[in-house]
Amino acid sequence: MSYINTLHKLVSTLTPEEYARFLAEFQKNPGRPGRCPSVAKALLENIREGKYARLTKEDNASTEDSAFSMQCKRLLEDLLDFLAHHDNIPPADIIGPVALAKITVKKLFVFYQILGMRGLYHEAIDTLNKILELCEEFELYEDGIHALGDLTNLYSSMNDLKNYQRVTEKLHEFSRHFDAYRKALQIYNASGLRVVFRPDSQVTDPEFEKDLNQLRQLYQEYNRPRIAWFYHQLAIRAHLIKKEYQQAEELGYQLMEIQKNSPSIGADSMLGATYNMIAHAQMHRFRFSYALESCYQAQYYFRHNRINLAMAKELEFLCRLYTNRLDKAEHLLDEILSYTSEKSEKFKWAFRHYLKACLYFAMGDFARANKILVMEVQEIDKDREGYNINSRILDIIVLIENQMWDVVGMKINSFKKHMGRLVKEGHVNQRYFKIFSLLFDLQENLFDFKKVWRTRQDTCRELASTDVEPMAWQILTSEVIPFHVWFESKVHGAPFHDVLEKYFQSRREPDVYFLEPTSKSKIRQT
Repeated sequence: MSYINTLHKLVSTLTPEEYARFLAEFQKNPGRPGRCPSVAKALLENIREGKYARLTKEDNASTEDSAFSMQCKRLLEDLLDFLAHHDNIPPADIIGPVALAKITVKKLFVFYQILGMRGLYHEAIDTLNKILELCEEFELYEDGIHALGDLTNLYSSMNDLKNYQRVTEKLHEFSRHFDAYRKALQIYNASGLRVVFRPDSQVTDPEFEKDLNQLRQLYQEYNRPRIAWFYHQLAIRAHLIKKEYQQAEELGYQLMEIQKNSPSIGADSMLGATYNMIAHAQMHRFRFSYALESCYQAQYYFRHNRINLAMAKELEFLCRLYTNRLDKAEHLLDEILSYTSEKSEKFKWAFRHYLKACLYFAMGDFARANKILVMEVQEIDKDREGYNINSRILDIIVLIENQMWDVVGMKINSFKKHMGRLVKEGHVNQRYFKIFSLLFDLQENLFDFKKVWRTRQDTCRELASTDVEPMAWQILTSEVIPFHVWFESKVHGAPFHDVLEKYFQSRREPDVYFLEPTSKSKIRQT
């Protein structure tokens, strides 16, 4: 079954134009060994239409050496050969300049072999030098070492001592840089496994600081773009976790300048990743206009990668939600959901519907918010200490807005039991307990917000605080709708977004910019 499953996944990625070209190419070469063109074509069409399951049988397709499995294997090989042909290789803006350079280097190695076998040694040397130029520009160390090794062999056979010594020195330099790159890569990956990129992650782990210092030393010693990428990415992450958001933003722009001048780290995906991190820092500083600009930039560079594009659009949605620019927010979420598989990405599907419920709440459409919370977000219950709790809280406040008092009481009692289970398991989040206590008091006082506000001033101040760490609301967490803002809006009878903007103003850093933001985004949206 492995061949047909792989074939199905690969065929599903083909555009209609690619599929038509492959089918035409496939029919031009019917005589390849072991292939029955009519059967293979029928199989391909059934796979493309999602009907391949009915073609499989336990006694036929379950073994790798069955005739059916071999047919799938040959068809998969044909498709890979087709996609590997130079006419079908995507342009640099899709696969990236480094990947394109690697493909070019592989071709040049073939040319070099042909020239060498025919005794054209000077032409072979010229080809190796072309390879070397690409390897230096894009930091392709392994291929560069291979090319330099062949050059030393050629110059040695030609008794060219001067060039032999020059190339040997270059080989030593390449080897040093390759060792440094491998070490930096190992440190970066190991650190990524230990530290989860979330606002509430701990950065007290001494291993993390050790990793950062080692990368800094490697960057200072070798000054290579790829090592610069690893160091800056880890350093930005450290600033974000430590809540040093201005430093994170500054470092993001420094990395962006390096990337724009370094082909080896200038791929669209890497530029998008940097803009995404800058947007995170700007949102934590409540500088939403700058964050929105960075989101647009990230989306441009992620335009060929739907997974990353969806994440950048999620940030754009939150910028719009928090600045009351809701005109395009629903369309934006629909677009994000179109990138999401309900079957294979159940948590993402539920999370993005949770965002939609938050949007309807912000729009004052409490009926639709309630419907989504009832129908679409069950999967996020698995995140028992985060999204589960906040979807429960949102559900309760939506029901309060809908004045569904009987159901509200049931939900609050259910919330109480859930919090009790978390206490027994040792999972205590002080902010959520304070929120629950306010909801419980509201129920006891027949939802008299002003009365509870007067008697629970200390709790309300703690929840709205910007510096009481366990209690303060944190942006870019599962609490998308700040509970204390909603509560205060109900007390004063003020629009939710007016109170939200006032709260953001109290937390927003002075609008004195250390570096001008990019003058024009690649995607301009209003």
